[in-house]
Amino acid sequence: MKGAIFNNIENTSNEQQIFAQQNPYALLINLRGTVYATQGTMVAYRGNVDFDRKGAGISRLAKSALTGEGLPLMKISGEGDVFLANNAQLVHIIELENDELTIASRNVLAFTDGIDWDIGVIKGGVVGFASGGLFNTNLKGTGSIAITSMGTPIVIPVQDGAPAYSDVNSIIAWTAGLSVAIKSSFKAKSLLGMGSGESFQMAFNGQGYIIVQPGEFLMPNR
Repeated sequence: MKGAIFNNIENTSNEQQIFAQQNPYALLINLRGTVYATQGTMVAYRGNVDFDRKGAGISRLAKSALTGEGLPLMKISGEGDVFLANNAQLVHIIELENDELTIASRNVLAFTDGIDWDIGVIKGGVVGFASGGLFNTNLKGTGSIAITSMGTPIVIPVQDGAPAYSDVNSIIAWTAGLSVAIKSSFKAKSLLGMGSGESFQMAFNGQGYIIVQPGEFLMPNR
């Protein structure tokens, strides 16, 4: 049997890495223990692998009730090869070294055991409009995380005295040390963004980076 499709065989060149890029749209997990992933993102696996629902814990449940949303995680444990993807979105692997990254929860794909996660609530803004109507997830510690994006993302530096702004439907993530607020531009609602008719932007101040995708997850009308 021949065909170019068989050139896309499993990546075996990075067996020592827990997270490896299978292709631009799929994550390969070389599983030897436990990782966590967003429910519904497993597309294939082989080996002795167990999938279980991951509870949020009391404090996270309280925040989830406040925001009206939750991060549906599954615990993946065992030994084998697991492939994750999310609607053919691009997959990006980031290594945290005692770092912290805040991610729009819709863009979280997976993270390794040892990474601590929590629900973030933006203070001084419009809770519920942040990140396309979804709450944000704070990941911190040392390990690997995998996020997704609609198209190739843009990484924008933020410096003291030079804030950066992003459409709430396009923001993917931002680094620790940035202060965040929500602002609205009712006069520019037909010019900025393509979303709900009311243009909400996220304003970032401080020192760090924001990651923005060149597309929008549209909010429902409110």
